[in-house]
Amino acid sequence: MTPTRPVFGVLAGLVTLAIWTSWMVGTRVAVGGPGYFTPSVLILIRFGFTALLLLPVLWRMRLVPRAVGWPARIGLLFSGAPYIFLVGAGLRHAPVADVGPLLPGTVPLWVAGLSALIFGERFAPARRLGLALIAAGVVLIVATGTGGAGNRLLGHALVLAGALSWAVYTISLRASGLSGIEATAYVAFWSLVLALPVMAPGLPDDLARAAQAPLPLWIAQILIQGVLAGFVALLTFAMAVRIIGPSKTAAITGLSPVTAMLVGIPVTGEVPGPFQIIACIGIVVGVALVTGALPLGRK
Repeated sequence: MTPTRPVFGVLAGLVTLAIWTSWMVGTRVAVGGPGYFTPSVLILIRFGFTALLLLPVLWRMRLVPRAVGWPARIGLLFSGAPYIFLVGAGLRHAPVADVGPLLPGTVPLWVAGLSALIFGERFAPARRLGLALIAAGVVLIVATGTGGAGNRLLGHALVLAGALSWAVYTISLRASGLSGIEATAYVAFWSLVLALPVMAPGLPDDLARAAQAPLPLWIAQILIQGVLAGFVALLTFAMAVRIIGPSKTAAITGLSPVTAMLVGIPVTGEVPGPFQIIACIGIVVGVALVTGALPLGRK
């Protein structure tokens, strides 16, 4: 390993962090305000581009990874249309200052619960403390956002369900043995195939509404949803894990609640309140403990 190589791992982690942040804020812009883009349109953009790009990978798997059991095949699909629909719908009602901590912050909480339930996994005291901090942050955000326009509490529930969907995918990916690119190719293709019949009745109206969106917004969504979040982040995340390891990568990407909250201020005009800031700090520290990014979390 050359002396400069760890720098590339850190840069890859920072790029992943920037993409995940852009995706949360960009999705809020797409579905909020005039609401030009519905979750159905976002699903088309996200998975249409990725499925086309990774078609050779899917073809090598013969459309379905035959060595993977059906429970894992189904679980992998939870990161597809269900995740985009739930988070996209949630971002219609909840501000980025709430979604930033709730979405990436609660995935480790859900993963821990599923791991304990399915694999009988037990957790060290430091990890239990981290999970408690995450849970406390979630309660604080939900408790202080039960009122307001747009049914904020509904947005919280949808985003938490989206985090659960991603946790199901994470557990299924662990069980499947597939690489990140193989799993992404499978999820993108079958998300489109399975979601299109469900979306079909309302899709013409959704596309007609999206056609009214300004061209810069279309370009931004294609770039954020399809190119960056759907493909580039997969490569940069895998690169970071390979070069600097999962703990250091988790320390970088675990900052996404903070970056989403900060970027949301100038982009969407949503200024977090003191309770949101306190909850965000608690969730970030909790994630660092759960993932082992803090030394205490590895004891």
